[in-house]
Amino acid sequence: MTAFPYAVAADAPLVRALEMMAEHDIRHLPVTRAGRLASVVGRAEVALALEPHEGGVPPERLTVGDVCSGEVYVVDVATPLDQVLMGMASRHADCAVVVKEERLAGIFTPTDACRTFAELLREIFPLPGGDDAA
Repeated sequence: MTAFPYAVAADAPLVRALEMMAEHDIRHLPVTRAGRLASVVGRAEVALALEPHEGGVPPERLTVGDVCSGEVYVVDVATPLDQVLMGMASRHADCAVVVKEERLAGIFTPTDACRTFAELLREIFPLPGGDDAA
């Protein structure tokens, strides 16, 4: 989990979300409305929305709220990891937003899942002679 992730307001310009993602090298941003978690926006959907579309809204006029999905997979910080992973898989969720007492506490992404799985495999199957094997 990435603790205390960056977040963006739903009424922020969409280009601001893309700038934040590039600046912090992240792919998902929690979206807030009036300081409360509302959704999540991903880098791919932001990039797609910012491409010029014939007859569409000019990209510079789009806000984060115009493109973020209304659905977000939210889990409590105390939720066991296996439940978070199964929940992400069954919902085909790109991430899980982690809250503590209804406040944003973190975000769990596929990158976090891969890192956690790799650490578990290293614990279960330690490399003979150290970690430098290819």
